[in-house]
Amino acid sequence: MDVFCVCEEPWEAYYLRHELIDSDNGETLSPEVEDNLKQEGWVFYNHNILAILQCPCCKHTKDRKQYEEKEEMIKTAADLLKDDPDGFLSFMDDCKFIVDEN
Repeated sequence: MDVFCVCEEPWEAYYLRHELIDSDNGETLSPEVEDNLKQEGWVFYNHNILAILQCPCCKHTKDRKQYEEKEEMIKTAADLLKDDPDGFLSFMDDCKFIVDEN
């Protein structure tokens, strides 16, 4: 299943979990790994690999203000479903269609 950044770039959940980071911590990033990924252009909410607030594709976007609503939706969903990563993925997949309609 794809995980979408606020810029709508799709990222495969498997890639994020098993290739971008090689960790047994599931979806939780260690501070060291998160710092390394931040240097590559990644920003995650609350150390959650599935809650993408910025990806390397976002560097082409100068105006981040257009993503504020999507960032809030990601943060809220990540807080509510922090113990259910599959539920988070499904919820965000459903929300993509809601946001795209507006």
